[in-house]
Amino acid sequence: MVRELTLDSWVGPSFKYNSNKEYPMPQEFLAALSFVGMLANVKTVNIRFNENVGNSDSSFRGIEETCDFRFWVLDTVMRCLAGTWDANSQERRMNRVHSRMHEDQSSEWETSLGLKLSDEDEQLLQPIHVNTITVSNLQDFNDKRLTESAAFKSVISSPDLRDLKLFIAHEDEEASPENNIYFPERYDIDCLPRTWLSPELSKHLKTLSLYCKDYWGWCPRLDLRAVSPGSEPDSGLPALRVLALGNYVLSHEWQIDWIASLGRQNNSGGLEELYLDDCIILFQADIAAPLETGTTVIGTDSDGNSMEIPNDNYPNKEWFVNNGAGDWNDITVQFDVRWHAVFSRWKDTMQGLKILKVGSGSWNGEHNDAIYNAESWHQNTNNNANEVDVALPRYRRERSKFRQELQDQVFLNFASPGPQQKVVGTREPQVRYKNGVGLDQVGQKFLRYYKYDMGMGPTQWSEEDEEGEQQEDGGLWDMGTTEQDWNALLELLNTVEARRLGLPLQELHGRDLQSALRENERLLVL
Repeated sequence: MVRELTLDSWVGPSFKYNSNKEYPMPQEFLAALSFVGMLANVKTVNIRFNENVGNSDSSFRGIEETCDFRFWVLDTVMRCLAGTWDANSQERRMNRVHSRMHEDQSSEWETSLGLKLSDEDEQLLQPIHVNTITVSNLQDFNDKRLTESAAFKSVISSPDLRDLKLFIAHEDEEASPENNIYFPERYDIDCLPRTWLSPELSKHLKTLSLYCKDYWGWCPRLDLRAVSPGSEPDSGLPALRVLALGNYVLSHEWQIDWIASLGRQNNSGGLEELYLDDCIILFQADIAAPLETGTTVIGTDSDGNSMEIPNDNYPNKEWFVNNGAGDWNDITVQFDVRWHAVFSRWKDTMQGLKILKVGSGSWNGEHNDAIYNAESWHQNTNNNANEVDVALPRYRRERSKFRQELQDQVFLNFASPGPQQKVVGTREPQVRYKNGVGLDQVGQKFLRYYKYDMGMGPTQWSEEDEEGEQQEDGGLWDMGTTEQDWNALLELLNTVEARRLGLPLQELHGRDLQSALRENERLLVL
């Protein structure tokens, strides 16, 4: 009985992506998607794309998994889940696929591989009521062929769907990465509240993991207040229990309160678990672009009145989408949000919080050595030299692929135990890391302040120098911000731990931050 289904578009180790080589269209994979509707007991669907995205018509390099390819996959899956896919749909889709294949590739897959839907197969197709959907390397482009389709809306609005996890990928211009900000597709992220995070889903969503390859939230802007807006009890994300954000930028006070407002109707008094993976605070922006002005309408209330949010200190989307057309004078914007203010506010307002992790995930596969060390430790403690001789060379051969898998699943592994330099305790490493490697909240500096400078490259984002070298641009470290931040984090962790254990807060006042972080890590292993 299949309960979890993973649909991975990877064509295998013999083909190197992003190499401008002839792409072997995975026609068998695309044809096999038509059989998803037979798996009546599936509750979790994982869709994995390649990390390289872009508009193949305008890109200087070949994009193997084009917008059309990604649409074919997502549309087929959504229509299978909705119960609206049939043999005619498969035939039309595969004819389209064949028209895009290079001439050396055979298209006689139907009879040789048995992947063509028969009349008997078609009788077995039915709607599938899934609880979880995850998409790795979802292209930032809002393809309306998908998001405005009846099947997509049916699946996303289903009350059975409780967990949604998305990792959004952006196009990179390798020769001039500083120009990535001018790709118009990355600004489609502001469509999420009307598509993947539609009001129908928001009312019953329990787990949301939202990661992007690059920093997001400010530029490109995604104002999360637009997610099912309003003041009614079922507005926002009222049932949410778990929130994981990756590469999210905190710049405005409203973001602190928005996160604290989640889960009002989940019977726990609010959000239970919060994971901030490589999230940063923006303290200054130097931009040669106009700022937004006025307000943005995000919906209407129950009385038919417009709901508006201010656009203060956000860059103008249209200016970037139009490739910076027109001249503009440099502007410097200062932001007042600080980590200690964030934690102090949450200490008082997030009454349901049981787990808080702020750290850095395995974005580039850095943490695969944690599993390597754990495996080595396990084998050495069992004194099985043959296992060590076999396992370690195999691991080294597969390290590159394993690193990519960790990177592609960083948005899924946030709640897993973090990497450890030394494996301790009695829990076997295979059990400890069976769901991947989570956030490193001990080994790295993770309470970060960043500056955005449009004149810099290859990225516009740079971290405030801990030694105070950028004092004229903020001087956050010299102002004692670091100590305030660590102290506020410790107070929040103590408050969460005391609440979880039912202890008076005074009993935890002697803990230092490292002890609190280690205890926080232990919770994820028990």
